[in-house]
Amino acid sequence: MNSQVAGTVLQVVLLTTLTGSAMASRSPRAATVGENVVDPAPSLEPLVIVETDEDSWKLRIAPYLWTAGIDGALTADNIEVDFDVDFDDIWDNLESAGLVFIEARRGRFSVLGDVVYLGLDLDGETPGGADADADVTTTILELAGLYRVTPTSPYEVGLGMRYCSVDTELDVGPISADGDPSAFDGVAVGRAKWPFAQRWNLSLYADVGGGESDLTWQAAAMLGLEFTNWGLGVGYRMLDYDFEEGSDELDLTFEGLMFGAEFRF
Repeated sequence: MNSQVAGTVLQVVLLTTLTGSAMASRSPRAATVGENVVDPAPSLEPLVIVETDEDSWKLRIAPYLWTAGIDGALTADNIEVDFDVDFDDIWDNLESAGLVFIEARRGRFSVLGDVVYLGLDLDGETPGGADADADVTTTILELAGLYRVTPTSPYEVGLGMRYCSVDTELDVGPISADGDPSAFDGVAVGRAKWPFAQRWNLSLYADVGGGESDLTWQAAAMLGLEFTNWGLGVGYRMLDYDFEEGSDELDLTFEGLMFGAEFRF
């Protein structure tokens, strides 16, 4: 009798121990029904949205100096004057200048703005060889949108528009003439940038188009040195215009070295 009771108690103890071990081995977060795992009540932790660089706008402002030489011809009131001023002589001809480049970027999309204001006092001559003096004030405004080909590609393509106004006052001996030809054009734009070394980069920019002008095109190459929130750059830029407005005509190429600093926000 006592041996039967002892055996029964031993069986109960063993069963209880095995059952507790099995329950403890199960995850407190889920229960198994057949082959399906049933998740317990959903988590009440708050959802946190992390903003990345792709979600925010980045701003870049770059004032610069363009030592633009001028080659070509201007016609005002049927008086034509030819110019050939090298960029290294621009300091003797520059009266005023204001140039700034602005870029806003978000992810693969960029919006570019460029403002050029140059006041120049130039010496030229007519096709007949007479000396001429010209005050030339050039205003150029450009706006373009670019899209990077792939997230890791150095190439960007896009479309833009450019406005150019050239206010001229020509003096040929006792004869004076004024002109203010202007043109508004659409342009196709391309840009590429390759970083190298630790802080250096090389960038190329080009556009071409027309509209109120017969043809306008631009090309530039820049070598940049980047720091944390700012950078320095040096390069070369060419801008060509060919248009006429009434008795005023303009066929000029601006080209020369560029120096600038950029600030990133």
